[in-house]
Amino acid sequence: MLDTIYMMRIRKLRANKLYLLVVVVVIAALASFAGNALLQNAKSPALPVASTPEGRNEVRKAALKQMSVALEQYVGAAGAFPAGIPTVQTDICVSSGATCKTAHLVDLSILTSKGLLSSLPADPVGGHMLYSCGYSIVRNPNGTVTLVAPRAEKGAVITQVVQ
Repeated sequence: MLDTIYMMRIRKLRANKLYLLVVVVVIAALASFAGNALLQNAKSPALPVASTPEGRNEVRKAALKQMSVALEQYVGAAGAFPAGIPTVQTDICVSSGATCKTAHLVDLSILTSKGLLSSLPADPVGGHMLYSCGYSIVRNPNGTVTLVAPRAEKGAVITQVVQ
């Protein structure tokens, strides 16, 4: 009889240990998911909410700033702006290669292939022509480049000059 009681206690103890192990594994998995979500947000901080014209204009400013920093880094490494930036304001292509040339758009995919941008930003309401990201670029006579958000709303003029 004592053997039976002793065996029941051992089984209960083993069951409690197994339950504790399952709880620890579940907590560790949840902590891992939460940590992963926090890291993901740190890698790509949210842009301002684009539900209002002012919010969309803030997104456009952030996008132009992002592209200007990438262009500055490219110039710092290569010594010059990417080839193909025209002296008249021209839309920037969302893809690369023949698609851009056929659509008469500026190909800045070199910025993504060099790792300076994860992808070319797109205007919050889209481009005004097929394959356009919704932003434009122009090479100025003084050697600088200007990025333009032609679809800015409420009369805003959003540009970013790159030295």
